Amino acid sequence: MADFTEAVFGSWEPKGTTLVEASAGTGKTYSIQSAYLRLVLEGYPVTGILVVTFTDAATAELRERLRSVLEECLAELDVPSREGRAWAALEGARRRGASDGELKQRIMAALALYDRAAIYTIHGFCNHVLTQYAFEAGHECDAEL
Repeated sequence: MADFTEAVFGSWEPKGTTLVEASAGTGKTYSIQSAYLRLVLEGYPVTGILVVTFTDAATAELRERLRSVLEECLAELDVPSREGRAWAALEGARRRGASDGELKQRIMAALALYDRAAIYTIHGFCNHVLTQYAFEAGHECDAEL
């Protein structure tokens, strides 16, 4: 899986939208974790990264696994094991010029703001946007989805 993720995301530049679509058991969550972690390590705030999936269960799992990979990465900085996805992500960020101090600061900021991370179901995201921008959308503020 690491080879696939590196092949897909190794030279990937975070521009625009990235869609991960595949059958069950093909590594979608692993790929999303890799992309999310790379964005955080490059300095993107968790409030500026949108993750949308289909079901409440998938959203809950993604929310838990994305927090877990951030915590794993922070632990790798404190006590290096030189194995696993966190180590590989950190090595990639170091190759791109980030210091361990910068990386630790980015991960700690991501964890501090993680409760505000934009990880939604499709209907949850639509509801969030309609609630947040009801006036601009010409939508009733108290309308139910």
